[in-house]
Amino acid sequence: MTIFRVAFREEAVSDLATIFAYILENTGSPASAKNHVKRLEQQCNALSLFPHRGIQRNDIRPGLRLLPIERRSVIAYIIEVEAVRIINIFHAGQDFDTLLRNP
Repeated sequence: MTIFRVAFREEAVSDLATIFAYILENTGSPASAKNHVKRLEQQCNALSLFPHRGIQRNDIRPGLRLLPIERRSVIAYIIEVEAVRIINIFHAGQDFDTLLRNP
């Protein structure tokens, strides 16, 4: 079995910080925000073993896959030769289709 390296684009790291701030602002709970972001990171890292489980969206961008997480988040990524590159992480109804088509 191939194990892929997981790499986060700078935009994906920024997305995690934005999600943390959004949850903190809406819940007032740093623990809730931290736990949610931690679960998202774990889901991203789990793609190292099963990268093909996301839904292919070549209609948006060649090689793009989307993985819905916990009904409110979507991980956008591309499988490369030896790595899974996390492109963006969307949350709370963001229009990822438009955002990915027009970066």
